Amino acid sequence: MEYHLSKVEQLEQNDPRLVQPLFLAREAAIYLHVPPSTFQTWVHGYERHNGHNRATVGGPLITALDAPPGAPNIPFIGLVEGLALSAFRRAGVPMQRIRPALERLETEMGLRHALASDRLYTDAAEVLFDYGREASEEKIAQLVVVRNQQRVFAPIVEQYLRHITYGPDHWATRVRLPGYENTPVIVDPRRSFGRPVIQRVRVPVEELVDRWWAGDSIRVLADDFGLKEAEVEDVIRVATRIPAAA
Repeated sequence: MEYHLSKVEQLEQNDPRLVQPLFLAREAAIYLHVPPSTFQTWVHGYERHNGHNRATVGGPLITALDAPPGAPNIPFIGLVEGLALSAFRRAGVPMQRIRPALERLETEMGLRHALASDRLYTDAAEVLFDYGREASEEKIAQLVVVRNQQRVFAPIVEQYLRHITYGPDHWATRVRLPGYENTPVIVDPRRSFGRPVIQRVRVPVEELVDRWWAGDSIRVLADDFGLKEAEVEDVIRVATRIPAAA
């Protein structure tokens, strides 16, 4: 089966969402509620050897940029790809099964970075369904269900992907981070240099966290920023997990 996409749906290779580094890999992992070691494997791929000295190699799944050690290397598109992979992981699909499926999305649809496009809901869902069925990959086939004669993602995946907002060009423009339980926190490359922002009050997460590290109490922060104490605690909980993952 052949799939065709118009040129407008291709992501320009100089798009800031693709070339501007925003996060360290360990930061992105914590924000997405993914184990840092798992996220690093998605970024760098892996090579494993069995008892017969045979290597199993898996390529990278997430877009990352060349950067000096300790510098951010994950652009916005990489963050979105990580969120989509996290949804597949929560659905119980092994990443070694996802890799060839993603390769098929690129070869058959001509769509790079498919995980960051809203085509993931339509054409890509159809490709994944067909791939899983033809390759007898039951787990991949289960990612997609038939509803009203359309192939759509299973509820567990669709619910997670709702964290992504897409623009008129069909590419992700904003993400609501899933690592927060009580406080909607978003990443929008057009706001605060792409750093996480508390959505309701439009305050950068780092501004609140810096004041907490400086000694301000949760009550004072809640009053100053117009937040509930539970919301402040939520932001601090995620922030304190990031240094621990270093």
